[in-house]
Amino acid sequence: MVTKEDIDNRVRYNLIRLRQEVGLSQTELVKWSGIAHIPQIESGASAIGKNVIARLANVLDVDVLEFFQPEEGIIERVDLLSRLSKMFQECTPRGQKVVLRIVKSFREYETGLKFLSK
Repeated sequence: MVTKEDIDNRVRYNLIRLRQEVGLSQTELVKWSGIAHIPQIESGASAIGKNVIARLANVLDVDVLEFFQPEEGIIERVDLLSRLSKMFQECTPRGQKVVLRIVKSFREYETGLKFLSK
């Protein structure tokens, strides 16, 4: 059974996917759509209503149904990112700096592995 949370996760994932496919940053999508809380929607901190979905579909030039397409395994990843984002926001500024250093180290490690595998 598909829950409201599943649908919210699908919409968030597809918003990110569609925005990236068009090549827009969050800031650019905010500018073009007039919807200021795009980052909060994508992180799961803010819900998205049907009027906002319709407006975004228009700006991204896609059918509204694109926002509801399931992606295998993506719901769990979006949920994890949402929880991590909320945990990060609850950290002290010092804790956030530590987390960012760790993330940067992982990114550098992954980039190095991709470079070495070519």
